[in-house]
This record gives sequence, structure tokens and C-alpha cells, in this order.
Amino acid sequence: MKKCSKCGENNSNDAKYCTKCGTTLAENLKYCPYCGSKLEPGVLKCKHCGEWVQNNPNNTNITDALNNQDPKILIIIGYLATIISFIITMIMLDTPYIMLSGILTLNFIWVFLCLIYGAYIFLKHENEVIDLIGTNLVKIHAIVIIAINVIFLLLCIFAFTYNPFAY
Repeated sequence: MKKCSKCGENNSNDAKYCTKCGTTLAENLKYCPYCGSKLEPGVLKCKHCGEWVQNNPNNTNITDALNNQDPKILIIIGYLATIISFIITMIMLDTPYIMLSGILTLNFIWVFLCLIYGAYIFLKHENEVIDLIGTNLVKIHAIVIIAINVIFLLLCIFAFTYNPFAY
């Protein structure tokens, strides 16, 4: 919010003139989004209300970390998670039926998480371009991660369906 220097009225951040008195609002001044106080250039925390107005160095919010993450790193993590899916699936397919329930449950959970992760990458970064093997579109890499994990999920369903001890 921009605070008028003449009358003190709070105005929207995109306002050029005060809605109460019509005074021209300064363009290069920044105001605290919480209390509307004028901020000095480069300040991280408002001295009036104590709220962080720029990136909080102590903020460990995972959503912020994922939102600001390089899509290339997300794709590499997705491929590594898919390799782990492959390993768990191969162990599951080689496990005797009598001991299948534990590894099958683990595989279901892991593959499902990989599918969610691939969908997240697809939806969040679908039009971005990266410098990685093969195609450069993040969307295509996300689809590959999803498709491979769908195959692993189908193998899980197959193992569960044809398990003679499941009934």
C-alpha cells in the first residue's frame, strides 16, 4: 500500500494519485504491505510493524523453496526418484508372494509420490525451457517421469491382483 505524504491516506500499490486528496504518489518509494509505512531502499524488515517485507533469511517454508527452484534441478530429482521406483519395482517383482505385502505397499506409496511430483513439475513449469538431455521442454520431461511411474503403478496393481495370498 502506498501512503499519501500529504493526507496519510492508504492507496493501492499501483495508484499514481491519492484517492482522497489527489496528490501525486511517489513511484520509486516502497511501502510496507502490512502497515503502509514508508520503507527505506533495501530494507528487509519494517521498523514500524516488524514484518518482513522482502525475503526472510530465516524463512524455511518448503513451498517457497519449491516455487523458486530451478526446473532443471526438479527434473533431475524426478528422474532420480523414478530410478528408485524402478529399483523398488524390480525388488517387488522378485519377491516371493508370501512376503510381498511390505514391498508392495512401499512401492505403491513411492510411485504415487513420484506421480504427484511429476504432475507438480508439469503444472508449475510446463512452458519453461531447460538445457538437459534430449528435449529442452520441462513439460516433456515431466510427461516422461509420469509415464514411467504409471507403468510402475500398473506393475504394482498386477502384483497385487495376482497375489494368491491377497485374499
